[in-house]
Parts: sequence; structure tokens; C-alpha cells
Amino acid sequence: MNKEFDVLLTNGTWTLVPKPPHANLVGCKWVYKIKRKDDGGIERFKACLVAKGFHQHEGVDFGETFSPVVKPTAIRMVLSLAVSCGWHLRQIDIQNSFLHGVLQEDVYMTQPPGFIHPQLTHRVCKLQKSLSGLREAPRAWFSRLIDQLQALGFKGNIHAINKVISLLQDNFAIKDMGELSFFLGIEAIRIGGLQYLSFTRPDLAFVVFKVSKYTQNPMEPYWAAVKRILHYLKNTISHTLLIQPTTDLKLHTFSDADWASDCDDRRSVGAYCVYLGNNLISWGCKQQQIVARSSTEAEYKAFANVATEI
Repeated sequence: MNKEFDVLLTNGTWTLVPKPPHANLVGCKWVYKIKRKDDGGIERFKACLVAKGFHQHEGVDFGETFSPVVKPTAIRMVLSLAVSCGWHLRQIDIQNSFLHGVLQEDVYMTQPPGFIHPQLTHRVCKLQKSLSGLREAPRAWFSRLIDQLQALGFKGNIHAINKVISLLQDNFAIKDMGELSFFLGIEAIRIGGLQYLSFTRPDLAFVVFKVSKYTQNPMEPYWAAVKRILHYLKNTISHTLLIQPTTDLKLHTFSDADWASDCDDRRSVGAYCVYLGNNLISWGCKQQQIVARSSTEAEYKAFANVATEI
């Protein structure tokens, strides 16, 4: 805790000021976690100060919160291209990344528990940098990272995007929807953990889809199914997604569907997978939106889903 607090002070995360009248005061707390090595052993114990973002009020101490999120398919595609083309891969971890974000709003926070200034007990922290837990923290960090990358010469090629849109408009009636946004939802903790694992375990796609249907109304049989999946994972912990060099850099897709398998509404379930050469880069399993009147109809709806993916 002392080390983390010293980092916060050195970073200039806040200044102690008298609490302004009518200011919204955000709480904070210490969160403890164990950072583990690749083999599961303990690397170190870590304490992190997080703000209670649920105390914030939109329009008062936070505004826009959207921050882009990379799709797992994009990561797997880049890895496949890297091993096939002999590119060098390097991974880095920016320590205390959120502390580098600069806040645009005035955010006032209580002094950290256990570290209240003895001579300034009635003062509050006016945040100068973002802090984990704040609603706008991911966006503030992303903005800071983009600024640094652009300073190094990286840039987005908006002209190429506009050219593609213009060429499409010459042949099709299209509507430019603007920049793409991904909206993230909140999942039940164990189901969410299984969905995270399914990013690298395609064999989990169907079973995770099945148990995810009942997160709003969990019952004992569904919890038993989740435990059965966890037992399967324990015994197949060595199963991994293998990405290897390939000379074939073409996309290959496969799709399949059952017919009227849901006993409640008779909707079909479709699944697909996409290969870049020999490497599996995308897969999915989803219930179709409307009832298919034949197995053929269910099949071509599944094919339509994989077409939208590529």
C-alpha cells in the first residue's frame, strides 16, 4: 500500500484542496490482488487504490466514457499473419496505465483510507490524473495513448476509408453510419469467466451459449451445468488454440445449424468458424432470431451469419 501510495503522489494524481460547496465527492477504497506468474505461482501481492465510480454523476464529474475495444478475432488474425510472414512479436505492459490519463472534468475524491494527511484532514483530493474505477478512466487513458502514438508518427488513414466508401457509393446505395462503437454489457461472474475463456477455446462456444441463456433466471440445474463445464476445463487445461505458419492466406469459412432445437420457442441454433489458411481466427454459436420453417432455411441463416463476420 505504501508503494502504491508513493506512486500516486509521484505521478501527481491529485492535489489536496478545500471541498468546494455543492461539489460531488467520490469515495475510494483499496483493492488487493495476487499477481501470478505464467505457471500459476505467486509473483507478488499488489494493492490498488480505486475510485468509487458509482458515486459520479453524468454531466457533473464525467461526460463521454466510450473507449474502443479490440475484437478477439482481430488479435487472432494478426497473430496468424505474424507467424506466417515471420514478423517479430513483442508485448509490453504499461505500468499504472490509467494514471497517465488526464481528466477533462473536475473530480473530487475523499483522501485514501489509512493515508489521510494529519494536518489537512478536512481537505479532499482534486484529481489531476485518471484513477481506476472512474467512469471516464479508460477513455482518458486511450486519449493519452493516441496522442503519444501520433507524436511518434502513427496515424489513422481516414483518406483510404473515405475512398473505399466513395467507391462503394458508385455501385450501391449505402448509408454511412459513422464510426463503429462496441457496447459492453455486464455478465454474471462465472458465466462471464467462461465467455472470456471461449475466446481461445472454440470447444466451449456451444456450451457457454447454452448456459448464458439462463443468467437472468439461474436455477439449480443450470448451476450444475456450469460446474460440469468447469470440471471439463480442469481436465482439459492443456488444450490450447494453436496458431502456426501457413502459406495459404485465404479465408475459409464453415457453418452449420440444427433445426428447431429449442423446446420453448423452436428457434434453431447456428454456428460458424473462419480460418485464415490453416489457423482458426473466428468462431461463434448463436440462436437464430426467428423460427426457421425447414432445416434448409436454418442452414442458410447460419451461412448469412458467417458472411457478416467476414
